[in-house]
Amino acid sequence: MNKSLMSFSLGILTLLTLMSFASAAITNLTVTQPQAFNNINSIVPLTFTNTGATPITVNLPQQSLVGTKSTATLTYFTHATTTQITTVTVPAQVGIIPGTITVDVQATPDTNNFMLLQGSNGGTATITDNTIPTPNSNTFFVNFQGNLELTLESTKVINGYGSDQSWFPLDNIEAKVNVANNGNDTIRSIVVKWEVYDATKQKKVVSGEESSMSINDGTDKNLLIDFQLPDTTINNNNDQYVFYAWATGNDQSFTGNPKTYSTTNNIKDLSSIDIVVDSDFIVLSNLQTVNSIVCGNNVQITGTLWNVGSNDEDNVYIKVFNTDLGISQKVNVGTMNAGDSKDLSFNVAIPTNAISGQAYDITFQVFNGDNVIFESSNNDKSQATLTIPITGTCTNAPKALVTTNLQNTPAAGQQFTVTATVTNTDTKANTFNIALNNYNTWASLVSVDQSTLNLNAGQSQTVTVVLQANAGISGDQTFNIVLTQGTQTLTQPVPVSIQSSSTPGTGLFTGLGGNAYLWGIAALNILLVLIIIIVAVRVVRKK
Repeated sequence: MNKSLMSFSLGILTLLTLMSFASAAITNLTVTQPQAFNNINSIVPLTFTNTGATPITVNLPQQSLVGTKSTATLTYFTHATTTQITTVTVPAQVGIIPGTITVDVQATPDTNNFMLLQGSNGGTATITDNTIPTPNSNTFFVNFQGNLELTLESTKVINGYGSDQSWFPLDNIEAKVNVANNGNDTIRSIVVKWEVYDATKQKKVVSGEESSMSINDGTDKNLLIDFQLPDTTINNNNDQYVFYAWATGNDQSFTGNPKTYSTTNNIKDLSSIDIVVDSDFIVLSNLQTVNSIVCGNNVQITGTLWNVGSNDEDNVYIKVFNTDLGISQKVNVGTMNAGDSKDLSFNVAIPTNAISGQAYDITFQVFNGDNVIFESSNNDKSQATLTIPITGTCTNAPKALVTTNLQNTPAAGQQFTVTATVTNTDTKANTFNIALNNYNTWASLVSVDQSTLNLNAGQSQTVTVVLQANAGISGDQTFNIVLTQGTQTLTQPVPVSIQSSSTPGTGLFTGLGGNAYLWGIAALNILLVLIIIIVAVRVVRKK
């Protein structure tokens, strides 16, 4: 009985001893991180301390979860050497002095992922050991400090249908980011990267990077980031989206490898960004001209039509127009299912009255099968504008018709009258100015009864012109009636034949010019009448 009791007591004592060892083992290993990671590829020491009586094998993690999605690759070296290690055995020491080993760890973050943020947005690396009976866990913190500070100051839609923080697929966005150097040395080769992230589906929507720049110590620069949202990758109004930006650069403030990684807690988390998907919405993008634009010829237009709505659409068409040029055209597209896109290529005729060197805005509107223009939930119409510059030689004439009528026979030294009837052949009211030229060498202007005409579409009005031919002028002559409308000009030549005022000779009919023959006949007739009268008088007297 005593022997059994002794055995039982010894078992209990052994169990309590093992439990005390196990309990002590759980707290025997500590990990000390004396400094923070301050740049990409920076190396910091980790001190492992074993206060127990037996060695502990430590398993070193190769990756550390940082932020929400990003990882940093961790590489371990024997302290003050370049020998890589993956595990380390921490020895126990006799007496009150604990056993310690120092290991250098290098953290290389994934700089292609926006979620690697500094400060409280860092993460922890979990270290496990072989403590018996229960493995122990220790952690050290991975974050990256630097002298670059980024602040997202604003976002706005510069071309599209959304607003500052409510965007539509295919919108062109401008984000304004401020980059500041808070260190004591110039930071060079700064590259700012950015990303729009779908936090709901945990995937990238669109990303990019900006060109390298340098910033002096204590100064900052504003950076405008322009990008376009994609189309069919965005199809859920309930997703949450975030815009992030971060930077890398060469900072001489850090010893060793000077390349620093930095973001900031001050960067705005735009978790309230909405990307809107309407039920019925089709938009145009990437409109451009293929060939040079010459008046009187066709210009080829290309672009892409996107159904960014959630519904299929039938009998879709595009209306193309410009009022100044009289362009009105319909381009049939047909059926477009949700998420579909169609590449477009069609011709637009440029009329001959286009002005060379001037640019015109051609408007494109997208309609559904019910002849209703597509509109967004913001009541913005599906409309795009393409500016086209006119090249080559154009007629550059107003839409008008001028007809003339000579009211009397022009003669040298005498006045004559011409009437000009101006008709507005345009489909809208226009104002025309009247002027004359090409008459100065053979005539002088007496009067023009009107210099400005305001005519409705199809309306006509008559202008009366009086000229006086110079003395000694004869034969065929021409003057011009010049009709102008803005920068457009129409020149109407008016031919006239000037009669001479005299013919060569002397005596009574000298100076009568081309009418001397008629005057001679008239005088002869008068003479004959006088002779008849004289003869008649004599006959009467004899009786």
